[in-house]
Amino acid sequence: MFCLSVEQMSGQVLTLEVSPEMTVRELKQKLRILRPSEDELVRQITKVDLVVNGKSLQNNNTNLDEAGISAASAVQVLYTIDSVECSRKEDSCCHAQDLLAVVIPSHVVRIDQEAFCNCNSLASVTIPDSVTRFEAGAIQNCTSLVSAKIPDSLTHIGRRAFSFCRSLRNLTIGNSVVLIGEASFRDCSSLRSLVIPDSVKDIGSWAFEGCSSLESVTIPDSVIYFGEDAFKGCTALKSVTIPRSMVHIGPGAFSACTALTSLTIPGSVTYIEGGAFANCRSLPSLTLPASLIIIGDTAFKGCSSLQTLTIPNSVRELGFHAFEGCTSLVSVNIPDSVKSIGDGAFNGCTSLTTVRVPSAWRFRKISIGPGAFDGCPAQPELERAGCQVQ
Repeated sequence: MFCLSVEQMSGQVLTLEVSPEMTVRELKQKLRILRPSEDELVRQITKVDLVVNGKSLQNNNTNLDEAGISAASAVQVLYTIDSVECSRKEDSCCHAQDLLAVVIPSHVVRIDQEAFCNCNSLASVTIPDSVTRFEAGAIQNCTSLVSAKIPDSLTHIGRRAFSFCRSLRNLTIGNSVVLIGEASFRDCSSLRSLVIPDSVKDIGSWAFEGCSSLESVTIPDSVIYFGEDAFKGCTALKSVTIPRSMVHIGPGAFSACTALTSLTIPGSVTYIEGGAFANCRSLPSLTLPASLIIIGDTAFKGCSSLQTLTIPNSVRELGFHAFEGCTSLVSVNIPDSVKSIGDGAFNGCTSLTTVRVPSAWRFRKISIGPGAFDGCPAQPELERAGCQVQ
């Protein structure tokens, strides 16, 4: 007999008294029994694998002596589970702290709601092509998860599916995914690059909010909708090209992307919604398409590096505080098409010395909201030109 130390997936070490004649199968069965009985996943284990000195032990019929296992061996135990459906209403299958890696069998078709949420030791999940449904919060807050591959069988990624997986660096999204649900990858703060496949049509609200290490994202022309704050707070993102399929850019879509220096908006966009690019403090220039009709409230508020702005002769409305606090903005061209300038639209643009407006402004009625040019050096010039600035 000798004492064998076995490292579980949580990092905890079990010490077992075993004999050299014990078979590998018997050792695995003993490890299965020693799993904590209060853990819901204990009922779902279908396979126990042993890794000895870095190599997987495949022959179950050999004894420990023949397998070269001794008291000095470095032994780890890995578990495979058969089902990810949960029976505990209060916690689902969350909080399984000893799960390090999960290989989901090929007959599983659904990963249930919050199946693995808060499994803080879980570093790897293998999802087979059989999976067609990935429910809300399925792998939420697995803070050790490093990589994830969404299979081609999946069409919808559920709400909060991988949210708060703060170690997630490598992400592959399958070529059949149509919808990336709300907050699916929220606060995946280690994710550096992202390629969205051309099957995706809808990116939900907060889908990638707070992915603060995300430096590049490829968005295909198949995408027709960004939800609210979809990429908000992606503070490492430097360049964005809006797909040509987009008509509306959703509220707060790229707000607080503080490293953004390049922005391409295609000729399909008619409406930039409220706060879409607010507080993108590094954006130095902006070219707006001739298709644009409405610049929403606070759309470019706080873009403090923006220096020049030409508004195309299609825009009818500048929303409240649309360019407020653009403190580097020196000049702006406002075309004859503009019928309304909202309250505080250029408030606090402290470098704005030149505002070019059509001479027809003084002869026709135009709505200019209170404080539209407050704090701008150009305000007296506008008043002298006969523009009624409140």
